[in-house]
Amino acid sequence: MTAVDLVLRATRAVVDGAERACSIGVRDGRITGVEAYGVAWDAAREDVLGEDEVLLPGLVDVHAHVSGPGRSDLVAVTRSAAAGGTTTLLDTALGGPPPVLDPVALAVRRAAALDRVAVDVGAWGALAPGGDPLALHAAGVVGVELVPPAPAGPGGSARPEAAELARAAGELAGVDGLLLVHLPGAAGPDAVDGPDAEASLVRAVADAAARAGVRAHVAPLTTAAGVAEVARARAAGVRLTAGTRPGDLLADAPHRRADRDALWAGLLAGTVDAVASGPAPAAPGAVRAADLRARLPLVWTPARRRGVPPAALAAWTATRPAALAGLDDRGLLAEGRLADAVVLAPEEEVELPATPGGPWAGAVRRTLLRGRVVAERPRGRLLRATARVTG
Repeated sequence: MTAVDLVLRATRAVVDGAERACSIGVRDGRITGVEAYGVAWDAAREDVLGEDEVLLPGLVDVHAHVSGPGRSDLVAVTRSAAAGGTTTLLDTALGGPPPVLDPVALAVRRAAALDRVAVDVGAWGALAPGGDPLALHAAGVVGVELVPPAPAGPGGSARPEAAELARAAGELAGVDGLLLVHLPGAAGPDAVDGPDAEASLVRAVADAAARAGVRAHVAPLTTAAGVAEVARARAAGVRLTAGTRPGDLLADAPHRRADRDALWAGLLAGTVDAVASGPAPAAPGAVRAADLRARLPLVWTPARRRGVPPAALAAWTATRPAALAGLDDRGLLAEGRLADAVVLAPEEEVELPATPGGPWAGAVRRTLLRGRVVAERPRGRLLRATARVTG
């Protein structure tokens, strides 16, 4: 057998969408093969997981908020991500400074992150009036976010109009671009529209994407009606994906339970593709649903209570997010993919201070980026997206 740098041996690993015992060879940061557990490798070193551990692909946060004032929190945020099992962050276009309105702004972002990130970081671009999506795509953004208008006074809506959606989708048609549209959080505390706002906007996005023949992603889904609209659009052949947040999956207020249950059903049915971190991570010393370090236990604990296996968790947090973003070199433990992985102890309790809903389970024992345990030295790369999915 060809010599490798590392062999990972796990009695439980999520491979091909299911758990099985296996050994995984890694050379030059990529997986060279997946074999039976006891296969002998010509390996420089081995990492043998414990019986209480599960090997998952490294998490892909499809819409993170890495940016902060002066980007001073960049190192801390990416380290927090690594500590929580995340190996790839796709940074919002609208943070900063500066927001990614053009290739120059993207270059500024990349320069600020160079040699400072603990995990791989890519970026969304912002599709603002006068913007050039072709130039943004050529510069390597994963997709473009439609910049919402400012709310028209107290109680006003920040949702884009149909004409804006049509323009945005049309501008992306030539590059098979991915359009991200923020939903108004109709079920959340910051909701400014009525209960049908989310479903209405999902329908409008789907219609615009269908007419232009482009891909669209809506997030965060918070309502049962929104999930139903995504399902309707996909059944009609619209290239629409959707994401939600840990906080929406944990909602326990009586008026939110039906929405919460619909989100879980949507994840299990494949209607909802990804669980992303949502708003910016909490300040040091605080933990909330958006904290990157806490994302796995915040999703795994309620999943475990519902009888959901780790393989489904990997699909929502790694495989499907990577696929919808066109990152075909990660998201799976498979030959040819990057050796990005997380070692999870699914039964171990973890402390999440000031976070109701516990006890929490799912301790991240270690995170591997290209086959190496993430440590103090920043080894993350700045992604230049080139892959474009077509279906």
